[in-house]
Amino acid sequence: MSKRLIIIIFLILSFAWASDYSLRGVISDAKTGEDLIGAAITIDENGGTFSNSYGFYSLTLPEGELKLSVSFIGYKTVQTRID
Repeated sequence: MSKRLIIIIFLILSFAWASDYSLRGVISDAKTGEDLIGAAITIDENGGTFSNSYGFYSLTLPEGELKLSVSFIGYKTVQTRID
């Protein structure tokens, strides 16, 4: 009985985690194409990441509508909604 319950719980948790998805990309200057190192990428002001030395970032996001913000010193902050 306990082995079946553990397997059922594992399967339920697997389906719950399957609803996450990845968002990744490169942050660069639109005019010069220069990679922006250390740009802040935030989701609904609750979490996020920074771009690396190549301007690359990667996030794991929950399912649903979210607000994505990208900011960098000296640049205008860009905000958009993603589904």
